[in-house]
Amino acid sequence: DIQPSRVVRAVDKIDRLLQRRPDTRAALLVYAGSTHTVMPFTRDRNLIVEFARELSPDLMPRTGDVLDEAVDRAEQMISDTGRPGTMLVLADAVDPALFDTLESSQSQRRDAELWAIAAGEEVVPLPGTPSAPALDEANMQAAADALGGSLEIITTDDSDVEAIDRRIGRQLAAVSRQEGNRWRDAGYYLLPLLVLLGLFWFRQGWVVRWN
Repeated sequence: DIQPSRVVRAVDKIDRLLQRRPDTRAALLVYAGSTHTVMPFTRDRNLIVEFARELSPDLMPRTGDVLDEAVDRAEQMISDTGRPGTMLVLADAVDPALFDTLESSQSQRRDAELWAIAAGEEVVPLPGTPSAPALDEANMQAAADALGGSLEIITTDDSDVEAIDRRIGRQLAAVSRQEGNRWRDAGYYLLPLLVLLGLFWFRQGWVVRWN
């Protein structure tokens, strides 16, 4: 994979985001050709990050991209809390065949932010390796539109983390208003954030230059 790998970069970004929301309950799902709950809702950021750091694509029983299934499970997990929440998808690509399914189910679920953890222009191929797969921004934007959310592309600084944090804050506030005044006294520490991490990342042999 690119170095640091896309999984490592994703976990680092999750860690930085959760540091900004220390009282928010969060959960972690992973998906490839199947969906699995890594960590149910907890306020312990360290637990989520520790488990996430142990993840790798070869742990998944099936290859593929079942983001629609993962989103459905995420929605159910948030609904089971009985409290408003939001979901964040981290992926390097989304199967275009899923767009219609995701879009058709949009009215039955909450919006999801999409974080593109993909190889951008900073990726430098190692000698003798194939060219690094370029970020397909058009594909990711179409996926974000199908999810009813916004697209954020990974950066080497914290500007992407800050942008995601602001949008999640606005989304949680909007959901709270829609759910009614009873949530106002509960405080944002009760609002869940569900992170979906795509693990269909198998290619090897690229290096990222961190400036």
